[in-house]
Amino acid sequence: MEFIEYPKCSTCKKAKKHLEDNHFTFKDRNIIEATPTKEELKSWIKKYNIPIKKLFNTSGLKYRELGLKEKLDSMTEEKKITLLSSDGMLIKRPILITKNKIYIGYKEKEYNAIMKKKITTETYLREAIDYKMKVFIEKEYYICVKKLIHLTEKFVITDGIIGMDDGYYVVEIIPKSGHQALRIFLDDKKNVVEYYFDVIKESGIENGIPYFLDLYLDITLLPSGKVKVLDEEELEDAYKEKVITKEEYDLAKQTKDEILDEIKNKTNNLMSLDVEKYINML
Repeated sequence: MEFIEYPKCSTCKKAKKHLEDNHFTFKDRNIIEATPTKEELKSWIKKYNIPIKKLFNTSGLKYRELGLKEKLDSMTEEKKITLLSSDGMLIKRPILITKNKIYIGYKEKEYNAIMKKKITTETYLREAIDYKMKVFIEKEYYICVKKLIHLTEKFVITDGIIGMDDGYYVVEIIPKSGHQALRIFLDDKKNVVEYYFDVIKESGIENGIPYFLDLYLDITLLPSGKVKVLDEEELEDAYKEKVITKEEYDLAKQTKDEILDEIKNKTNNLMSLDVEKYINML
């Protein structure tokens, strides 16, 4: 990853801290000392399919001094690129470049997506028009229970099985220590539809809301006993791209093996919790 910043910019400082706090490895670049070239700008526009106007720092002093708000529309793309490459202060920052995406400016939610930060009150609610939710903070676990009252559409999981529908439940169990989290999908009669394990780096709580940092690998288990490991290629890509360290990569692989072993031997502690007790307190 490459992080392009203006060191005195407060937004850049926030974005950089976000990356550093989550232990990401990145190449740091000063946008003034090493302003993106015309060739780089052209390649970004083509590769990431971004409109050139998005690259301009429209709130910047230099942009206003040059009266670019009135002039840009009449300029050719070549002239706009030449102008951007002539002065780093004209380019919106920070810029974060990963293998498959470019992030222009800083939005916490976008960076959280890169970090794979999962916030329990935000997961699996995209299709929900109406729902009930409650967070329980226990001695060893954070538990988030959601009752899906009305969805825009059913959510289908493995083998065409319905994982979420009106009246269904989602229970998320996140240990305060350890490297696995469990999401349980239950139907309207509280029967388990699927167990979904996330391999995680760490967990925590912010403003009373539990979260965890995902380490890419997931494992699904159906009541029939069918097990599937997901996102192994994504983990490999993250390691090659240096988004995660060797230690994190090894931790993910080790935790995956532990979960599979616990499923096989029926010794997984998260699966043994009485989730119906929490559903009944919702």
